[in-house]
Amino acid sequence: MPSGGETSLYTAPVDVAVVLRDIVIVNATAAAAPQFALYLGPSARLQLFYLLYLAPLEPGTHHFELRQRLEATELLTVYNTTAGVSLAVTGYVLGP
Repeated sequence: MPSGGETSLYTAPVDVAVVLRDIVIVNATAAAAPQFALYLGPSARLQLFYLLYLAPLEPGTHHFELRQRLEATELLTVYNTTAGVSLAVTGYVLGP
C-alpha cells in the first residue's frame, strides 16, 4: 500500500449495493505507525465519515468486523504514512 498519505481505494457504483464486511490491517514493521485511517466521503449524504482511525497503529495484524453499506459514488479512502502497512477489505456486491 502506498505510504504517501491519502489513497483512494474504491468508488461505489451507482447500479448495485456494496456492503463492507471485514477490514484486516497488517503493520509488518517493528515500530508503531503514527496513524492510520480508513474513511468514506465525500458524497451527497456525508462530507467525511471515519470507519477506522488508529493513532498509533501498533505492529501486527488487526481485524475489524463491520457492516457498512456504501451509497452510490461514495469513495473509500485510506490514509497511511508508513511503508510496510497493508490492508485488505472484504464485502458484498449485491446486483439488481
